[in-house]
Amino acid sequence: MRDKLVIGIKLFLIAAISGFLLYYINLVTKPVIDDNRLKREVEKYTLIFPELSTYQPTELEDLTKVFVYDDEESLLGYIYSSGMNNDYGSISILVGINSDDEIVRVEFASLNQTPSYASKVNNDEFLGRFVGNNTDESYIDFDVKVGATYSASTTRDLIDYISKFHEGAE
Repeated sequence: MRDKLVIGIKLFLIAAISGFLLYYINLVTKPVIDDNRLKREVEKYTLIFPELSTYQPTELEDLTKVFVYDDEESLLGYIYSSGMNNDYGSISILVGINSDDEIVRVEFASLNQTPSYASKVNNDEFLGRFVGNNTDESYIDFDVKVGATYSASTTRDLIDYISKFHEGAE
């Protein structure tokens, strides 16, 4: 009986030390991970607006609105960032909207979905369907038949949410 108690105490100590170390490592690396995520996102800003010179992010409700300016400090448009979860993981997108309220480009900030399904939505053929559309259009009936229903529907729903928010925010 005493041997089992000693083994139990040893296992408890190992688990407690391991848990503390994982917590501490996460605490130390979280700022670095967040900085790297932000750098990757900012790189995508130039994909959406190649003329970008400066930008000004504003945190709102459950999304971020980024004001995008050129070299002459003229407003080029906005980049909205928002995310959503579904049964297969999480999706965060960036939607660029110009001053004429048209979607100029859609990029994934992160796409944590099953890889075989993610590849069906993370391409210009699918994302290009949204480009050129005005934000006052509804995307609820938008065709998402690409073989990745959850990923495509979540992407469509995010773009619809951002478009509606943009129309109400102006």
